[in-house]
Amino acid sequence: MLPFKAYRTGLASVFILLFAGNPGPATAQYSGPPKIVQRERNDFVGAKWALARRGNLLITSSREGTEAHVWSGGKFNSVNRSIDKPANDFVHFASEADLLLIGSSAGIAQHQRLMKGKAPLPGLTPPADAMFPGDVPESMRKSMEKALKSRPSAKKDPLELRMFANPDKTTLRRFGSIELQPTTNWLTVAGDATKVVLYDGGANTLEIVRVAEGFNTPSQRWKDVLYPTQLHDMTLSAKGGHLLVAQELRLSLIDTDSGTLIQAMPIPENWRQLRFSYGGRYLVAKQISEDQVSENKATAIVMEVTSGRILEFPIDAADLVHVTPDGQWLVRINSSELEFTKLANRNEKYSELLHDDCNRNCDIVFAADAGRAVIWSDEPARIYVAQFPFNSK
Repeated sequence: MLPFKAYRTGLASVFILLFAGNPGPATAQYSGPPKIVQRERNDFVGAKWALARRGNLLITSSREGTEAHVWSGGKFNSVNRSIDKPANDFVHFASEADLLLIGSSAGIAQHQRLMKGKAPLPGLTPPADAMFPGDVPESMRKSMEKALKSRPSAKKDPLELRMFANPDKTTLRRFGSIELQPTTNWLTVAGDATKVVLYDGGANTLEIVRVAEGFNTPSQRWKDVLYPTQLHDMTLSAKGGHLLVAQELRLSLIDTDSGTLIQAMPIPENWRQLRFSYGGRYLVAKQISEDQVSENKATAIVMEVTSGRILEFPIDAADLVHVTPDGQWLVRINSSELEFTKLANRNEKYSELLHDDCNRNCDIVFAADAGRAVIWSDEPARIYVAQFPFNSK
């Protein structure tokens, strides 16, 4: 393990080149202050959501089906046809390519809840240290149980990720599939969608899949490259050559061609719900100290990985915190508001009212290459679309 100073100076030059990514084609951007531009009823309770990189296509996967919604006339409109099986656990667009990944896996569903600090799904055994602050409202139990029953069984259907190409605003065509092991816990896709990494927590194994049209199987397996601590999140470089991994107590950089651990650094023990943002440039976390627990308070941590610089923001323990894909805004969903704060200038702050207790029953997805985000809740069943200034460089 390298000391922190060595990590900052040694990894930074590698990281900037490998994780900078490609800003992609120019996209017409919104230039006004962040604001809510659409408020609707959510007809997709219990769904997983994904937003295409240009912000023009929204995917919802609920018990009723997996549907596409096209941005037109200042709102998302359903195309009224199912594109895949219902109740998928994982729905995600690559950040720099027009490729959609969809799949069902109890392990992945459970890991997503762990990342959000939520209680385990009914009927599934959580990891030993999965319990973080936050729980499921009693009123949501029935919808969660129905979603669990709707999940395809491994006995009936193979566990796989299905891939769809999205070359324009509305077209989605079947591109290929990736085989999943029942013990797969988490995955990440390269920005250019050429490589997928699968993580098996039970075997402590990383599996590398080189994406091609058709059926794809892991081409490499790396065992015990990671430290045997709880994995939170991982992200591939733009072209998939390097993998950045956030685990309990540790941040690691791995070469995906050789499976070599290049560098690692320690992170504080009381950082929770770690996730990468801005193509891996930032690590976002919650820090909850002993004196904050009784007051239901926490600190949002935004660490710039290349420099080690840390920004701290006071929040409530239940709040959802993200950084926008361009790395410009801290986004916070608190008890009743959506709040945007400029990282470079905390005095530049905007907020919009949502609904009471939205930080306990809301989620958000961003377009990777445009200033658009979708926020939704299951109870009350509501959807919001937000626009914000976006730096495409």
